[in-house]
Amino acid sequence: MKLEIKKDIYEEIHELLSKARQNIISNINSTMTKTYFLIGKRIVEEEQNGNKRAEYGKNLIKTLSKKLTKEFGKGFSETNLEQMRKFFKVYGRGCCKLMIFIISL
Repeated sequence: MKLEIKKDIYEEIHELLSKARQNIISNINSTMTKTYFLIGKRIVEEEQNGNKRAEYGKNLIKTLSKKLTKEFGKGFSETNLEQMRKFFKVYGRGCCKLMIFIISL
């Protein structure tokens, strides 16, 4: 005995699940953007407190990359950390509206 499902209930449930997935993706993207921005901010702040900024910054990013990759896996290469740093340096200065928006996510 095969049970027939009304098309409208299936479509409603399908729509609910699709919207939920889209919300999850959007929330993850917002959270990751904010996190990367704040990581970049922290790296810049640490560099500015260091003595020889250029050399210190290279060593800082290299050390962070090794430790973060060991603990959290992919995504924390030296290149990625440098991009996070640049992201903050470009968009995190002064009264930038993007900075305010990112922090509010």
